[in-house]
Amino acid sequence: SPVMEAVRRFAEEGRYVVGVCNGFQILTEAGLLPGALLANLNLHFTCKEVGVRVERNDLPFTRLYPRGQVLRLPIAHGEGRYYADPETLARLEGEGLVVFRYAPLKDEADYNPNGSLHDIAGIVSEKGNVLGMMPRPERAVDEVLGTTDGLPFFLGLVREVARWCASGTTPLRLLLTFKPTPITTIRSGAATVSAKIPQTLPPSRKTSLGHL
Repeated sequence: SPVMEAVRRFAEEGRYVVGVCNGFQILTEAGLLPGALLANLNLHFTCKEVGVRVERNDLPFTRLYPRGQVLRLPIAHGEGRYYADPETLARLEGEGLVVFRYAPLKDEADYNPNGSLHDIAGIVSEKGNVLGMMPRPERAVDEVLGTTDGLPFFLGLVREVARWCASGTTPLRLLLTFKPTPITTIRSGAATVSAKIPQTLPPSRKTSLGHL
């Protein structure tokens, strides 16, 4: 579709694109990420909290997590089983493109909620700018939701936006409506981000962050 052609160009320019849940499925169907999301092995829509281990913390999405940390994140899907052929799986593992993996929260044996191969919960493109994941970090950003384990995911992106705005070296485009405002300190558990985004940006530095 025309909109996905625009997203593809956006990603090819090195801009950040995040696909969560059905967004992950869209990214695979559009060819921006390898593999496919199939029906859960139990053939039921599954809505619960699961354990998700951080496999990489060298990306804007994950740099505020310690590598190996097991997050408690919600899932809500009927087609979340990650599948890829053996060659693709070997490449994902060999090149370190698996970012999130299902893991036990309390030593439970049945921790993979959908039958995803290699317990894969999220992967990233070779350039590191296109991320797809089935768990829902946006539903884990406030104590009232039961967990704040998803908040550092977004704080890492905020820090990346602040870094680009402050550097003035390369334009960072924001697909989402974004009004630059000062950010002093944002706290979430052990994660603390302090930054300041300029109130005004010259036209050459209008930018965008894609989120599906």
